[in-house]
Formats: sequence, structure tokens, C-alpha cells
Amino acid sequence: MAKDDTDSALHRYYAKELEKEKRSRNRATKRNGKPEKELEKSILKWASQKAIHLHVIEAKAVYSQSAGRYLRGQAEAGIPDLIGNCGGLSMWIELKSPGRRGTLKQHQREFLVQKVKQGCFSCCVDSVEQLDRLLAAFLSTPFSGRVQLLLDHLPKSRHPSNHDDRLF
Repeated sequence: MAKDDTDSALHRYYAKELEKEKRSRNRATKRNGKPEKELEKSILKWASQKAIHLHVIEAKAVYSQSAGRYLRGQAEAGIPDLIGNCGGLSMWIELKSPGRRGTLKQHQREFLVQKVKQGCFSCCVDSVEQLDRLLAAFLSTPFSGRVQLLLDHLPKSRHPSNHDDRLF
């Protein structure tokens, strides 16, 4: 009788495992789980080749095991992902996933605009190529046109909406 119980338990166990395996194979897999982190790595590599010093700023809340909760990030809301300099030029770069530049929040845009108006290179990009083109255009533009160049490049911020604008 114990052998029958053991065989039955093993049969149920392997049936469940087979079912799990089938579900996992049929489930769509993420090809790029953290596209902003990939972009960040690419931009840091690009910057090191151009003698641009950039530092990553982690502004997101972080989970603390000891506190048992999320702790507020160390950076002020609106601070971009990368901060650095190139010679005497201050650089503030907000990263967005490819094709997601339109997700810039109001406080992020306000921060970037403030930096642009102070004479900094401040932008929101979704690719290394875009950053490279924008920096080249910025450096080749006379001082009087640089602010407008960067302001024109910044995406409009998304505004939180209290009502549903979808068409039915």
C-alpha cells in the first residue's frame, strides 16, 4: 500500500512539473527587461570614449530588507539619470526607453528646462545616436541659439489626467 501511495504522489508531482514547463515555454519571454539600463550602459561607454564624465543617479525608491519597506531615493524628484561634465560644460541627461521619450513627467521637464536656461547641456534621449547628434549640434551652435536648440528638442511632458479621454 505504501508503494502505491508513493507511486501516486510521484505521478502527481511529475504531472504538475510537466504542466509548469509547458506553461513557461508558451509564455512570452522578455527580450529586454531593462531597456533604460542597457541604454545607460551604452551611453556611459560612449561618454568614456569622448572624455565625458557622467555619473549615474539612482533616484528611485529602494527596498530595505532591514526596514521591511521601500525607502525614499536619495535624489530630489526630477533629477535626471545621468549627471556629469565635458570640460566646463555641465551635463544633465534624462534617459527613456527607446520610443518612450513622450513619457517625460512634468517635474522632470521643469528641471531640465531650468538647467537649459542656466546654460547647461540638458536633454532627454532614447538612444546613443540621438545624444551624439544633439551634443554635436549643441557644440556647433552659437551661444545665442543653444538654449532654443535644447528647448526645442525636449519632449512635451505628459500631464496627469483625472478623466478618461479615450474614445469608445
